[in-house]
Amino acid sequence: MGRGILGVGFVGLTIILAGVGAIIPTWQQRQDYEQGVAALEAGNCDRAIAAFDRVIERNLPIDLNGTASGARTRRALCETLLTARQYRTSKQWNWTLAEYLRLNSTLNDTGLGQTVTAFNREIETAVRSAFGNASAGSLVNPITCLQLDRAIGQQLVRASEPDLPPLLFTCGRMYANRQEFGKAIAAFTTLVTRYPNHSLAPQGHVSLKYSRARLRASEQGIVTASRPPGAIVFTTGRREIDPLRWVRILATSFVTLALIAIATLVWQALRAAWGRRTELPSDPFEPIPPSVTSLQRPPEALPSDTNA
Repeated sequence: MGRGILGVGFVGLTIILAGVGAIIPTWQQRQDYEQGVAALEAGNCDRAIAAFDRVIERNLPIDLNGTASGARTRRALCETLLTARQYRTSKQWNWTLAEYLRLNSTLNDTGLGQTVTAFNREIETAVRSAFGNASAGSLVNPITCLQLDRAIGQQLVRASEPDLPPLLFTCGRMYANRQEFGKAIAAFTTLVTRYPNHSLAPQGHVSLKYSRARLRASEQGIVTASRPPGAIVFTTGRREIDPLRWVRILATSFVTLALIAIATLVWQALRAAWGRRTELPSDPFEPIPPSVTSLQRPPEALPSDTNA
């Protein structure tokens, strides 16, 4: 009886110690996470990253309250901010604009824009600095083009910015050249919708129509190769007609017929050679003239009649 009580007590003590051992690391992880969040909201990304790294390194088997996943998300946010600051310090305005727009999208997608307000003013200032120090052509970047319409809608980029229409048009051309016609359509649509009276609007409409046609063609399985400007291509309905198509067909047919003719000649030559090998050999001796085999002498060889 006494041994049974001791066994139960030992098992209970083991469970209690295991629970305490699991609670202490979890409590420490939570403390590190809260320190990282506080540093992030204060705008101190260096301290925030150090705290979030401690959370991630613990690698507990159970992520209570999403602590580890939250630390990873916020750490990535700080990494983006530090990268953007480096570009801004080195006055690389193309990537400055791209990274700050990426940071703005991350804040909104994760719902942190309402809590991490320390970054909002910095983002606005950096975006205005990029537009103020660089031309529209030099600001073209895949990240920027992807986030531009959203930034305009949030008024992060002022709609009255004179470089916006050229930037939108250049983004559309970049996507079209990369055959990403869905994104090209979005850029051209933003251009013609927000700036219908701009000098680039007519070109935007033409480019939009072209991008839509190419997108429909790709969805219908019509593969069109990239052609240089001035290439002649006629279209009828949904199908493209290449004027050189029949030339290629005739050339292919001619080559095919020539190969067949050559093969036929080779076959006939081989057949003739094989036929000669199977014939009986001819007589190697010259025929003997009949005069040689005749028993009669020639008239001039007969003896003459002397008594006549």
